[in-house]
Amino acid sequence: MTTRTFGLLSAALALMASSVWAAEEQYRVPPNYAQLIAQHVLGKPAVGGVKILNGTISQPIERFMGIVNGGMRPVVCAHVTYESRFGDFTVEHLVTFENGRIERSVNDAGAIWCAGVSERPFRELFKKG
Repeated sequence: MTTRTFGLLSAALALMASSVWAAEEQYRVPPNYAQLIAQHVLGKPAVGGVKILNGTISQPIERFMGIVNGGMRPVVCAHVTYESRFGDFTVEHLVTFENGRIERSVNDAGAIWCAGVSERPFRELFKKG
């Protein structure tokens, strides 16, 4: 391998590494993710007089979001149970972040995304102020 080829290869590897690092920073879940998700859930319009009964939320986990959506990305799963006059129901929220903000929140994305994920009580849903 010539010195020139080695130099070009080194530069290409450094560029790829910096691109991966930049993507990781871009999609990082912020420390206040639970508060942001609570604000998002509480900001959605209520349907038919529903009331939040309880909820759970996960720590950030890695999931494959598809090549066009950044490949492996950190996501957060949250389950919120509502009470309505027609009975209780639970909505699963699969949340991704970009640059410290919620990029996407998919409701009931499917069982594979949050299956087996450990969750804690989602206390932030009930904090005042």
